[in-house]
Amino acid sequence: MASPTEKASFPSPPRLVAVGLGSNIENAENILRAALKCLAEQECLELEAVSRLRRTRPIGGPAQQLPYVNAVALLRTALSPQAIWDVLRAVEERFGRTRETRWGPRSLDLDILLDEAGPVCEGGLYIPHPRLAARRFFLESLAELRPQGWHFWSGLSIGRILNILREAPRWIVVIPETFPVPRSVSFTGTGLTNTSVSKTDATPLPGRENLEDLGNFLSRVTANGPLTTLPSDLSFTLRQRLGVEAVEEDQAISWWKELEERLRQGRSVVTALPPTSFTWRGRARSAATETPPNNCEDLLGVILPKRSSRANRDSPERGIVLRPRLVVVGPVAAQWQFWAPNFSSETGPSYDSDDSSLHQALLVRIRQGTPVVLVESSHPDEWPDHVRAAMEATEEPGIPLT
Repeated sequence: MASPTEKASFPSPPRLVAVGLGSNIENAENILRAALKCLAEQECLELEAVSRLRRTRPIGGPAQQLPYVNAVALLRTALSPQAIWDVLRAVEERFGRTRETRWGPRSLDLDILLDEAGPVCEGGLYIPHPRLAARRFFLESLAELRPQGWHFWSGLSIGRILNILREAPRWIVVIPETFPVPRSVSFTGTGLTNTSVSKTDATPLPGRENLEDLGNFLSRVTANGPLTTLPSDLSFTLRQRLGVEAVEEDQAISWWKELEERLRQGRSVVTALPPTSFTWRGRARSAATETPPNNCEDLLGVILPKRSSRANRDSPERGIVLRPRLVVVGPVAAQWQFWAPNFSSETGPSYDSDDSSLHQALLVRIRQGTPVVLVESSHPDEWPDHVRAAMEATEEPGIPLT
């Protein structure tokens, strides 16, 4: 097997790579300092800067875990992303890292958070880190070192993402069409009767318009947790939610009023795409040709259209904005390469089909100034935990250590 150094060739000069470090066993601070020294000693890696250490509470995983100690290191390297990943895993093993329990205690966790070379999605390696845009404690550390660093999936700088997490209401938008519905899974009530799934069993979306499946998915996300979802009778078909077909005005306004009231009460809300009366088929086409949409209009639908003037009816004014804190997409979005500035026959169907228009509209609306988190797991039983943990992570800045 080739060593990381032998795999160092990469079609670009040395660039910066941000690596997140974490440990939550005894002597975690000493472990991180030793790990930083070990990274600095690696051939083809130059340790350029390190953030302050931060103590953070565990999010997800087994109960009664010790707090984490986290930090971010900037490395300058010409290694390929895969070779960097190999180096990090080798260092983890030197510190006794095991992977027996998902989100369980760990001696050392090393993750590639960002890479100046651009996004990666291959061989189980995802860059940016799939959950970086929700992990406020890592963003706080990154902002100490490089706030202008770019999160390719969201189209936002690190500093901008951090400001959104600090200021936006507790509202997460999940894109159910990016979560494959396995043939081996049947929906009953508010749960799944069979959660065994393989990648070959997954049926790609977004051609699905089954609102019952959508309601069950959101119900599973909100079960036994602090998140709530809007009433099912305010749901809309896939094409209506995307704005490809008109939405009944009263329904749309009722949906927004209900959302606004819940957020005003301080509740955490998860929804599918919001309803909108706009039609974005043309916007999807313009995105595919790298023509940016009008910055004054929000493709997530959070700027409401003016109602037609009728007596004794209040009208939401254009420009009243309720921005989601986070957009969560599933593994199908990774197959679409949703971060790409344009789409070819290799990344999606042609524009001649309705499904293609929906596909493009989803991709455009995902990337409209809102942080994006990818749930890369193909196992439906894990999806609700990922969504709940994402919301929780947006509210954990960590405590800087002296």
